[in-house]
Amino acid sequence: MAIRILIFVMVVLSLGSLSCGLGEFNDGRCRMVLEANPVRLDGEQVMMTRQQVDCGANNDLWETPQLFGEDRATARLSAGGRALKFDDDVTVFEPGQSRPSVQVRGEFPLQVLEIVNTKDDEPGVKLVEVKLGINFTHSCFTTPLRLMGVRKGKFSQDVNPVVRLRQDGSSWVVERLMH
Repeated sequence: MAIRILIFVMVVLSLGSLSCGLGEFNDGRCRMVLEANPVRLDGEQVMMTRQQVDCGANNDLWETPQLFGEDRATARLSAGGRALKFDDDVTVFEPGQSRPSVQVRGEFPLQVLEIVNTKDDEPGVKLVEVKLGINFTHSCFTTPLRLMGVRKGKFSQDVNPVVRLRQDGSSWVVERLMH
């Protein structure tokens, strides 16, 4: 009798694990949808550390940062940086930003760092505020580069991106990042 119960429990747990992420929309399903397929990003901004900026300059991803006035420094992107899908010069510092940042363009696998908030926008549509990162296959970037959100039409390091997910039959798909 105990063996039958044990087998029943194992079957139920196995079936439960197969349906993980299916059915009701929850944080686990949201994470699965966001990380399942590369997402097209056009002109989004990611944050870096000063160490990553220095490493990128030392590895010919961009030039050594140049100071422009007292409050702005940038590093001109090189072919190596463009090959990684960076799309504009690195902003090392500028007013209102505490960390270096750079624009990205292309398809990227996303990594969910934290789901902050989920709300219904309309039937079959969810808006998800999420801390998202992009993993790059380069020794300068051993941790995901965090995507910046938008506030009042400007990228802000203090704002998380909001992703619009749309239900497509029984599954969910990433529709776009909200701006």
